[in-house]
Amino acid sequence: MDDVYNEAVLHPGVTAYPTAVALADMAEVTCKDFISAVVAGYDVIGRLGRALKGAEHYARSFHPTGTCGTFGAAAVSARMLGLRGDDFLHPLGIAGSQTSGSLEHLAHRAWTKRLHPGWASHSGICAGLLAKARFSGPTTILEGRDRFLAAYSGDPEPSLVLKDLSDGFLIARTSVKPHACWT
Repeated sequence: MDDVYNEAVLHPGVTAYPTAVALADMAEVTCKDFISAVVAGYDVIGRLGRALKGAEHYARSFHPTGTCGTFGAAAVSARMLGLRGDDFLHPLGIAGSQTSGSLEHLAHRAWTKRLHPGWASHSGICAGLLAKARFSGPTTILEGRDRFLAAYSGDPEPSLVLKDLSDGFLIARTSVKPHACWT
């Protein structure tokens, strides 16, 4: 079933792994590179999700797997494509212009929720490829004037992005969802 990062109420694996698998055909990477990219994706997804505060993000009618997943997929892409340092920031900035995941599907029992993880992966891959081709994104997408956290949450807590950064990886704090739940 799905994995869950409970502190952020989202599913990181459903975007991190498919993004890495898709890019493994394009980028020659080692198994270690592949795993490092997935772990980085989990960290970005989870850290942004918890900083948004799940209830606040949902109150703005967004599905965090779709929104934060886009950033996580961009991080996976950046790692898989060998982007480092300041070059790593551009895919995140590009991803910030592509986040989506409306909860309006709930009002109509529509199928669009099922698009959110795939669309996040698609957007993250595009962000990585664009950045690799020297397309620039805003490098202050998290802390700038029109930053992601303030736009997608009524009461974000930016300090949670870097909280416990040296205490291990968030992938190790992800649980497995024991049953299916369709909404």
